[in-house]
Amino acid sequence: MTNWLRFLLTVCKAFFQKKLKWNDEVVQEFRVWFSEADMAIMNNSRYLNFQELSKIRQMIGLGIFGKIVKLKWTPLASVHIIRYKKALKRFEKFTLRSNLIYWDDKFVYQHYIFEKDKKLMASLVVKACFGRKGGVVPIADFFKLMGMNEVPIAPPMPKIVQEMNSLDKELVIDAETVLHHPKTVETILNK
Repeated sequence: MTNWLRFLLTVCKAFFQKKLKWNDEVVQEFRVWFSEADMAIMNNSRYLNFQELSKIRQMIGLGIFGKIVKLKWTPLASVHIIRYKKALKRFEKFTLRSNLIYWDDKFVYQHYIFEKDKKLMASLVVKACFGRKGGVVPIADFFKLMGMNEVPIAPPMPKIVQEMNSLDKELVIDAETVLHHPKTVETILNK
């Protein structure tokens, strides 16, 4: 219920907020609701929910939300890396900042900063893309949707993106190994 209410509030607010340019920072203010906290602190899963709300706000602000729905594109997160620095407590207000930090031919990389009173509470980096029937939407199509004929030149690849991609490959290889060789799990656990 909380997720749907937050979603509806985000959508309604977004239509009355300023339009965004493709590289604008998205800034949103939130408060931790009673149902979002376990043992008086915000549940870890909620950080990803707030990240999703920021993505919705960004798509509406860019004027592409309706187009994405019409095209039946689905926003897909491939990898999340989150660092919890300090817990957000029940009923505390916080700010969520989102910035596009890098892109390649398929993926965008967003950095989300959760802060309270200008102090870092958590930092999240997401590797994401849009999916459609037949596969992943090329990044050029995403920029065309925003009225841009060319994909802007990406900034130098941040170290976190390099490490995220390396970790992503390792996780896939490890998972496939375990799936095809169940004894591997026993070997790992018995070390």
